[in-house]
Formats: sequence, structure tokens, C-alpha cells
Amino acid sequence: MKKSELFKDLAPQRQFSLNSGLSTPKLKNYSDYLLKKPILLTNQKIINFLSSGYISLTPTLPIEFHDRIFSKIDELIGNGKDEENPGNNILPLIPEFQLLFKDPIIHGALLSILGPNYMLHPHRYIHDNPPRSGGQAWHHDTYWGYLKKVRNHHPWWLMLMYMPQETPNDLGPTGILPGSQYLNKKIENPDDFEIPNSGPAGNCMIIHYDLWHHKMKNHTKSSRYMAKFEFVRRNKPSSITWSNKNSLKWKNPKTLIPYNLEPIWKNNWSWLTLKPLEYQNPKIGEIAQLCKQLKSPDKDHRLIAAGKINRFGPNSLSAIDPLEEALVDKHEPISLNASYALGSMGDMGVEALYNAIKIKDGPNETDPRLFFDEGQEWELGYVVRNAVHGLIVSGSNSLSTLIELSLNGDGLSRRYSAFAMGELEIKSKEIEEHLVNLCFDNDPFVRISAIESLGIRPSSPDSVKSICKVLENDIDDEIRSHAALALWRMEPSAKTISSLKIALYDGDRYVQAYALEALQRINTTESLNVMVEHLKTSRWCPITNKKNMF
Repeated sequence: MKKSELFKDLAPQRQFSLNSGLSTPKLKNYSDYLLKKPILLTNQKIINFLSSGYISLTPTLPIEFHDRIFSKIDELIGNGKDEENPGNNILPLIPEFQLLFKDPIIHGALLSILGPNYMLHPHRYIHDNPPRSGGQAWHHDTYWGYLKKVRNHHPWWLMLMYMPQETPNDLGPTGILPGSQYLNKKIENPDDFEIPNSGPAGNCMIIHYDLWHHKMKNHTKSSRYMAKFEFVRRNKPSSITWSNKNSLKWKNPKTLIPYNLEPIWKNNWSWLTLKPLEYQNPKIGEIAQLCKQLKSPDKDHRLIAAGKINRFGPNSLSAIDPLEEALVDKHEPISLNASYALGSMGDMGVEALYNAIKIKDGPNETDPRLFFDEGQEWELGYVVRNAVHGLIVSGSNSLSTLIELSLNGDGLSRRYSAFAMGELEIKSKEIEEHLVNLCFDNDPFVRISAIESLGIRPSSPDSVKSICKVLENDIDDEIRSHAALALWRMEPSAKTISSLKIALYDGDRYVQAYALEALQRINTTESLNVMVEHLKTSRWCPITNKKNMF
């Protein structure tokens, strides 16, 4: 069989003949293709991704496949029919996308970054860039609701952007800002660093979910399509999941990045490689010189100084006071580097981070139910957010501080501290018990953070039971959806089936989708029967349309 024929009859439509009536061509066998070994990323590509937040990939699929996808998208939403965008129903209507996810290059990259058993998120969308469009404002995507889930520095969520047609810059591809995934505020002079997702038909870009991006101007008379899919990591890293042909020593990235955020990059590398950070011994007078540089009027000099001090960790305690001042620097990258540096300094660093949080923390003045794009707003609590990420770096040294903040903080610190406890790489029954209590807190922001934290920590009967209770009883759709997601990540047992069965008929689409994933993980006869009964009544028929209703 020729490669061009591989996908000829995938998802065939019923055909009518006067002689034979209705018939459906037999599907071909794709098993040999689908079972190809994934092509894993190299050390350097992982490093480049952690720093830049993106990786460009060309799948092995033939041009005929991409042409087919383009034709189907054009049929669905072409000629100004964007109001008919299928949104989350892309896969039933264009099931060929399943082959894209199984492509050895795409699957290999997702496996390398997210580890095994990652999840294809139920949210997906086809983006249309109409002819002569003016483009789109820079933004980073929200998490479907008003609660504004805390953004992750570690790569827990990825986004896949797929271009089914050849996409030159004039056609208006998606543009991204490399290295911006750790920033709440848009970088200065974004056009100087923009990288377009341009290239041949089938070009893909995998990005950190929080990377800033936008739709570029379309200067042509043709429409540009992009299909967006999201993927979620299930567990914290437990092994190396990429092609580790070289040593695991950190090497500087080989991509252009606006700001040097080496402390964050290295921390993520340590997280993925399971290797603790190694700190250097400073030369005589080196710390004093860097502290002086922290007070420079040049923000680039201050940024570099904060990053270099981080290399010395607990060997640079004399820099704590100037770093505490740098933590409130209005230039966000400096604040981030200073926070990570303080987090590496043990108890004294924790104290400095705590002091900054208490000074800058305050009531949340924004109506929590007022939706707005974080990409267009500068959150006043950036110091609190950055400082809490520093407390994550400090590990067990920060546990008592995080618990105290989650109980007695005023505003953002309670939400962020609940989130941080999930990221701590320590086993603690105290953390679990505290997070269980926070799952029922009066503040919905705190509840959603506590639930997420329980989902990424080792589960226990008590934590699973509490999440099930939230899933059945919480009045907030977003919180129930995160409870279902947490159950998928935990070790759901037969005892959770009754709660998940209820969730299958929840009014929120994501509650339903996560519950279905969790039931699949249980993988018992009972759980599979519950899934089948649900699917019998909710199945989407991709063949039915306005012209063919019977």
C-alpha cells in the first residue's frame, strides 16, 4: 500500500448507489503505522523547551493527511461559517486527528515532557484567521472560568497547535513569545521576539500552556486554520522519559529568549531529572559585587545579578537583604529570580519570603465572578505569587510557613500557599490533613488550589474520600471539575465509582469528561459498564447532519 493511500478511507461517509443502496467502505488496517516507536526528545531539546516554552515539530504523516484535515475543516467552518465551529466536538467530526496524536514525533514529544499516561484534555478548538484580519492581542489562555487557577511553573499542561495547510508569515500564523510562560505581565517590545508558527502543511508547535501568544495579521485573501489541543500530566516525574543519551548536566539553552530566568529553568530541570540542584561556592568578594549590581539603575544588570546569586544558594546568605528588596522590583523577571534565589537559602530565605508576603498581601479587590483575561491585566499581587514560588523551592523548610499563610493570610496568599503545598517534594501526613480541610474552605479560590494539590500528591483513602465529597456536593462547577481531574490523577478505586457515576451526568462538560477518564483508570467490569451505559446515551454521531437526519 502506498503511503498516500493510508488514510484514504478513514471515517468514511455512507455512500448511495441505485443498485446497492447505502454502503460503507471497509476501514483499512492502520496498526502497523500506529504502533511505530515514539521519537523522544533529546536533553538539549528538553532544556530549550523549559527555557523558551515551545518546540516546533513536523509529524511523519504524509501531505495527503494534512490536505484531508484541511478540507474537512474548510467544509465545517469555511466561508465565514465560524458560528458552526464544532469546538470540543472536533474529534467525532474529524477522527483523523487521533492519528496525529499517535504520530511518533508528536507522541514522542508529549511523552518526553509529560511522562507516561498523560491525558488529552476534553477542551479543543479550531481557530480561523479570516482573510485580511487584523490579528489578535497578546494573551495567555485562561482555565475556563472565573477562578483563575494558579499558573504552574512546572510543565503540567501543554498545548498543541496544528497547522493543516502550508502557513507562511503573510497567512497569519500563531505567534508566540519565547520564555514568557513564567510571566504574568506581557514582555516589553514583544514584536522584537515574536516567533511565528509558520511552516509546511502539518507544522505543529507544542507550547507550555501559559506561554503568551496571539493570532498574527493575515495579509492574504485566504483563510488560515489552526487546531488547538491540550494535554495534561498525570503525576510528578518518577523517571527520565526522554532520550537521555548524554549526561544530565544543565547546559544553557540555544534559543533567543528576552529574559534570563535561569533559576526557574534549572529548577524545572531538577524536577524532571529527579536530581537535586547543585550550588557553587562564590569567589571572595563575588557576592558583595553582585549585591551592588542588584541596586543598579539598569534593570538588565539587576536581573543578571539576581540570577547569578541563585547559583550559590545557601552559600550566599549575605545577599538576603538586597534580594528581599529585589523581590518587590517592578520588573517582574527580577522579582522571579530574586524569589528563587531566596528559596534556595534555607530558613533565612523562607523568613525573607514570608515577610514580603505579609507586607504585600491584602484583600482581593477584584470581584471573583468578574471574568477578565489575565493577559491584559497586571495583577497587583505579583510579589505574593512570586514569593510563594520561592517557598516551593525551599521545600520542607517552608512547610510551617505555608500552613500558617493558608490559615491566616489575607487575600492571595491563602490561595497560593494551598497550591504550593501540592508542589512540595516531601511526604507529610500533616500536608494531606491540612489540604483535606481546605477543600471545604469558604473561599472558592482556596478550595480549587487545595483540590489540585491533593490530586498531584500521593493519595490516601482520606484524601480520595474528601475529593469524592467535593465532587458530589460543591455548588461551583469549576471546583467539581477540578475534583474530577484530581480523582483521575490519584488512584481511584472501586469505592469512587458511585461518585464518578453521578459526575457523568453533571451539568458541566469537564466534570463529565474527567469522570470518564477516572472510570477508565479504575478499569474494572463495574467501571467499564458505567462508562458504556453513559456513552450509549451521550454518543455524538459524526455522520448525522442537517441533510442526513435518519
